[in-house]
Amino acid sequence: MKETMKLNKTQTKFCLTHKLTEDQFSGSAKIDGDLHLPGLASIPKGFNPTVGGDLGLRSLKAIPAGFNPTVGGDLYLRGLAAIPKGFNPTVGGCLYLRSLKAIPAGFNPTVGGSLYLPSLRAIPEGFNPTVGGYLYLHRLKAIPAGFNPVVGGYLYLGSLKAIPAGFNPVVGRNLGLRSLKAIPAGFNPTVGGDLYLRGLAAIPKGFNPTVGGSLDLNSVTSIPKGFNPTVGGGLYLGSGCKMPKVNKPGVLQWRNGKYICADGLLTEVIQKRGNVYRVIVVGKRDKSYLVTNGMYHSHGKTLKEARDDLVYKSVSRDTEKYKNMSVTKAITFAEAVECYRSITGACAFGVKDFVSSSTIPKAITVKKIIQMTKGQYGGDTFAKFFAK
Repeated sequence: MKETMKLNKTQTKFCLTHKLTEDQFSGSAKIDGDLHLPGLASIPKGFNPTVGGDLGLRSLKAIPAGFNPTVGGDLYLRGLAAIPKGFNPTVGGCLYLRSLKAIPAGFNPTVGGSLYLPSLRAIPEGFNPTVGGYLYLHRLKAIPAGFNPVVGGYLYLGSLKAIPAGFNPVVGRNLGLRSLKAIPAGFNPTVGGDLYLRGLAAIPKGFNPTVGGSLDLNSVTSIPKGFNPTVGGGLYLGSGCKMPKVNKPGVLQWRNGKYICADGLLTEVIQKRGNVYRVIVVGKRDKSYLVTNGMYHSHGKTLKEARDDLVYKSVSRDTEKYKNMSVTKAITFAEAVECYRSITGACAFGVKDFVSSSTIPKAITVKKIIQMTKGQYGGDTFAKFFAK
């Protein structure tokens, strides 16, 4: 916890107005639950709360130097047009910075959920955040050499026209590079989900990415000799292209096994012994376990939980009772979890991780579950089960 500080008149007035103690103001005492301060245009220097839930500061236009809150949920800073140097909050959920046009050197937050930077036009050298969810950089026209973030979800770079040599980020799900016109030699990314390269008219010799989902090369009219990518989903080529031999991916790894993606969860490997991994889910803090029997993988907060879930995945599961279920019928949260796990084989740890970063109603329909789990582990399997 942060140290207690003596407050001045402005800071004391702020505490009285918003019903905070001095220790909560400085962050030396945790604020349980959410803290929403709507309509607030500025905050006093020294305000550095530790918030268990969300911190809502949607109307802030500026933040003082030294503002680095610790937030268990989402941090809403949608109105900010600029951030000071040294701003690197710790955010368990999502970090919303929708209006930000530029970021200072040294801005590298660790975000458990998604990092929203849709208005950003440029990034400084050294910007390499760790993001558990999605990283939104829609408007970037260029990226500096050395930009290789670690992203558990999707990395959106839809406006990028070119990438520098050495660009090979760690991406657990989709990598969107729709506007690229060319790729440098040596660009061979490993992507957990889909790789979108539909703007490319040609690919260089030696291009053989590893893609857990689909590889979109719709505009390519010819392929070089030796093009044999590893693709888990569909391979989409332009008309006139002969379909090459496609390899099927196993467990996806990055940076010599430092990162591994299994069951849709991108994790950093801390230790490996036999079929047991000690890991940290990207963007999170707590260590957990990953176990495998060669065919199935399972995560758990404890080794016992991971092993129990591996047994659950390895045996036949009864899905008969769900075959005639209406997609518009509302079911309870507990029933929804049981239904999803039975049909997809998703481990309890992965479901808990998804639930913790999403707002799930107490009653939900199958149709809504399909919408919410699109692109998640087991989402396609679940949707196909009810597509009858």
